Amino acid sequence: MRRLLALTLVALSLPLATAHAATCNEEVDAAFAKQREAGSFRMISNLINERGLVQMTVDYVLPNKLHQTAKSLTDPKPSEIILIGNQAWSNNGEGWKVMPDDFAEELHEQMRQTVVDPPKDPLSYKCGVDAELDGRPMKLYVGTEPEKNGNHAEGLPVRRLYVDPETGRPVRNEVAPVGKPERPFFTAKYTYPDSIKIEPPATSN
Repeated sequence: MRRLLALTLVALSLPLATAHAATCNEEVDAAFAKQREAGSFRMISNLINERGLVQMTVDYVLPNKLHQTAKSLTDPKPSEIILIGNQAWSNNGEGWKVMPDDFAEELHEQMRQTVVDPPKDPLSYKCGVDAELDGRPMKLYVGTEPEKNGNHAEGLPVRRLYVDPETGRPVRNEVAPVGKPERPFFTAKYTYPDSIKIEPPATSN
């Protein structure tokens, strides 16, 4: 379960990191501010780590609710987590169980830092350029972590963020090795359905 928590926190922090220095960064900040203003959204992501490919769907209802479903190729049985305020529950296929208070508090704090509050990760973004995604016009922002001399640090990943120019909200996020945008190790698709509801589950303990 701690490994599942670690996966959760990685997924929460990767797609939502922004900086606050230049105008281009401010445009990215504004996109994620519009995401928070939506009040709820869904993130469908693929993450490649030491467990192989992990597929994850997370519903967020701000300020303090989430419902995550995660599945890996090595363990295709889905695992679920629900967070509501300072309470959390998990389901590994054997029914919902109440999670310890420290787990719930840590998950709640991570959600606050990475989703509810404006993030503070020191990336440098190029201003959005016209692009296309699934046949729709988009603004594409490319973010890198600079060295002290202003150049991109060798070997660090590059983030590509697609923003819907009509709504101003993020639509897709990719993190890939430098020079290999076609081989991302993290991708996330954001949607904004009106029907997201997260309620406490019936538990077996």
